[in-house]
Amino acid sequence: MRHAALALLLTTCLAAPASAGELIPPIEEWQFVTEETGQLATVEELQALAERYPDSASVYRRLLGAQLEAGDPEAVDTALTLVERGYAFSDAGADAIAAAIGDEETKELFLAVNEVSKERVGSSTLVANVPADAMLVEGVAVDPVNGRLMVSTVVSRKLFRPDDGGAWEAIEIENAGSLSAMVPDPDRGLIWIASGEFDETPGDPAYAAALGFDPATGRVARTLYANGFVPLGDIAVGDDGRVFAANPVAGEIHYADPDSEEGFRALVGAGVFRSPQGMVKVPEQNRLIVSDYSYGLAMLDWDSGKLWRIGNATGEWLDGIDALLRYGNSLIAVQNGLQPKRIVKLDMTEDWLAVTKATVLEAASPDWTEPVGATIDRDRLLYVATGQWDVFGEGGAVREGNQPKPTDIRAIDLSGN
Repeated sequence: MRHAALALLLTTCLAAPASAGELIPPIEEWQFVTEETGQLATVEELQALAERYPDSASVYRRLLGAQLEAGDPEAVDTALTLVERGYAFSDAGADAIAAAIGDEETKELFLAVNEVSKERVGSSTLVANVPADAMLVEGVAVDPVNGRLMVSTVVSRKLFRPDDGGAWEAIEIENAGSLSAMVPDPDRGLIWIASGEFDETPGDPAYAAALGFDPATGRVARTLYANGFVPLGDIAVGDDGRVFAANPVAGEIHYADPDSEEGFRALVGAGVFRSPQGMVKVPEQNRLIVSDYSYGLAMLDWDSGKLWRIGNATGEWLDGIDALLRYGNSLIAVQNGLQPKRIVKLDMTEDWLAVTKATVLEAASPDWTEPVGATIDRDRLLYVATGQWDVFGEGGAVREGNQPKPTDIRAIDLSGN
């Protein structure tokens, strides 16, 4: 069941369907975003922002709040658009919005669709339970030497992996900061790990770097330094060996050429993205797909300097994406910034400039706290299912009333999706 406002939105915002063999073009150039963009507050400002980023539930939530405060009757259409595209409000939030809807039939429609959006989708399999002393697990990878799991930690500032007997052991990394995303580089036999400085980083300040960990030796074989004591949240490696790292706070993206001894160089400066997270290099092209946590997916062509917003022929929300991975000609996205949290497979056009189909692999799982880092091991998606960012505060201190717990690593079979 689709509301007329949503149908109009999709008709006006999406490119016309492509004929056979023709590629769907990107909708428009990516519009730069800054901290000030996040402070836009009037209905008029946010309506214009929603036109620029029609696939961002975050923008539509802000628009809805402004419309409700202003008593704007179009708030009803915005609320329906949010739930019909898969966003789910809490019971209290839905009741508050329903109270502002005068028409009883529309109110019932909104509440019914909101309940559908809250439903659990899919399921995964528990494959490992990392002990609680591996505090704040963020990334996961598979050791190419022995096929065992390996996880990175923000508070412990260590790697953890099971030993020959299955017990988890800690691996100390020299000069490591808080360790976050992990990505394999099979051509070089390395696992790249983002290392940096977060609010939750305990101990001495950590200079930002990507660490090329060699699992065969248990040591860092290459280090690519970034600029200063900053958080490096996500990392990506291209088929050409380029390494990319994102600073989600400043909005910067760094890159290093294969075998570079000079460390990272700036690829994208502040003011282009609000919070870049997961990245995927397009195979055999000098293009990078970037997830902006607040505004959606973008494509960067660094030869031409062009930047586009990824087209979307599905109607699904594309913001709130943390981890982003390539699987064949599709993207696997961990959307922990959407409600309900979910993991989705996005089929792409041949040129990677538009999403043609979205398949929700798992959503609203009672087995989750927050899904975070992920990796693909052949036809399996392995991901951290019980992230614990809410447990730790400044300097890695445990927040009052909280207790670190073991961390679940779960798997989804991708072969049938």
